[in-house]
Amino acid sequence: MDDLIKRAEMILLVFLERSAKALDFIRQDRMEDALKLLRLRNAAFSNFRVVVYHAEKACLDLSKCPPLLALYKRQEQVDQELLPLLQAQKERMEALAGRLTEARRKINGYHSGIKEEGTMRHVA
Repeated sequence: MDDLIKRAEMILLVFLERSAKALDFIRQDRMEDALKLLRLRNAAFSNFRVVVYHAEKACLDLSKCPPLLALYKRQEQVDQELLPLLQAQKERMEALAGRLTEARRKINGYHSGIKEEGTMRHVA
């Protein structure tokens, strides 16, 4: 039983560290690094769900473990900072995608669709 609690605590700690590091990367405008960490964070959460499943099978209620509750509260604080920044980055990327689409449309408007032939003739 203690093993499951320790595993859950370790996984939540990894989840928290990855969340905090991703938050730092977003603040530094390093979105690619942040997205990689967020994917790894999701993997940690999947691992946590497996531990919760095993704990439930062993009739162990992880929601009443003080160390896990403390980590959960710290994670909530990080998430409160992380979610608005992620939303802002998403809106920024959507705006950039819109500008890119508009630029492509304008560039394609300059093409007539007629294959160009060179005006220079080979002089022998």
